[in-house]
Amino acid sequence: MLLALLFLGVKGIRLGPTLPAFLSPNVADVLVEKFDIKPICGVEEDIQAMMAGK
Repeated sequence: MLLALLFLGVKGIRLGPTLPAFLSPNVADVLVEKFDIKPICGVEEDIQAMMAGK
């Protein structure tokens, strides 16, 4: 699913609580840079960040 979303150019995806096994740390860094992928935190923090447009 993640690869399909990346192929479509979707940005601002939240992943977690752990990264998919096929992502190495270097690949994850590139995805964060190019596609604004963010880790999930807690429910309240994530909702507040989304409501703020972050």
